[in-house]
Amino acid sequence: REVLIPRLREAVLDYDPPFEVVGREQMDVRQELQIRETLRYQLDKAGFDRMVEPALRLLLTYGFCVVKTWWSSQTEKRVVREVKRTIDKNGVKRVITRKEKEVITYNGPKCRLVDPFSFFVDTNSSSVQESTFVGDSCVMTYDEIEALGKMGVYENYQELLVEEPKSDPYRTRALVDRS
Repeated sequence: REVLIPRLREAVLDYDPPFEVVGREQMDVRQELQIRETLRYQLDKAGFDRMVEPALRLLLTYGFCVVKTWWSSQTEKRVVREVKRTIDKNGVKRVITRKEKEVITYNGPKCRLVDPFSFFVDTNSSSVQESTFVGDSCVMTYDEIEALGKMGVYENYQELLVEEPKSDPYRTRALVDRS
């Protein structure tokens, strides 16, 4: 298996880019190029090349692998200096103020491998492509749930946040995804 992984990695990453964008009409060539470059940039930013080898190991071990992708917008509160310059008859006057602001620290794609044992598929379907839904289970803090809920990812997140823990620690809690 370990002999195959470098060869498979090379086969996947040798294509530049490792995907194909094809327009439907002859006039779509410019849009093809823009979409291709945007996808290439997003894959680079999300760390796709670092994920290929672990994904290949999962593929060779279990016969499939799942990569979860999403758009992440992260913010932090930071102290920001603002300089305001005014000109009057005495010259230039500078006023420096400090304010705490929400600053975007990351706005871009993210991806991660899904554990095959955490991945679930609609049992009424004969294949993943025909499934009504697919999903994965994961452990998240209340802050992470609230942040995703405020971004519009989950529609019932407030019910979960006010819910009292029950005596059964293995109880399943579900969030409804808006997509």
